[in-house]
Amino acid sequence: MDNLSIVKAVDKFIKGIFIYTEDVGDSWDSKFNEIINAEISHNIDYRFKGDCEDLAFSCIEYAHYKGIDINDMARVIVDSYPDGTDSPPEGHMVGLFIDRTTNKVYYFGDTFGDVCEVSQRDHKPRLVNYFNDNIDWVEYNDFKFK
Repeated sequence: MDNLSIVKAVDKFIKGIFIYTEDVGDSWDSKFNEIINAEISHNIDYRFKGDCEDLAFSCIEYAHYKGIDINDMARVIVDSYPDGTDSPPEGHMVGLFIDRTTNKVYYFGDTFGDVCEVSQRDHKPRLVNYFNDNIDWVEYNDFKFK
């Protein structure tokens, strides 16, 4: 299975066990360990609650677990336009994936839709960093995959 297919399968699987809820406060949590524990114990009823960054983080970690190089993924803060581009933007977080065979960049782990090329969604990417780097956020236009 190629990497884009893996990312699409991960996105579909994680969204199938995800229940969107708004955070009280704003904690950024991956549910990866809970997801793995549910798999190991064959807990088919497992679901997790969270908001956009919880979904994005969980998708990134699970994709890495399924074989995607951590350096081929990042997290990105975007301005999203849920009511169209004439509405005020809302802060939102999604996963970012580069397909090294085509050099196309995709959003995944996005509460607004399925995996798609960055140019195909009404998000304006602003800040990016690697999942394993909690410090260095860079402007999207300055970001380069390693």
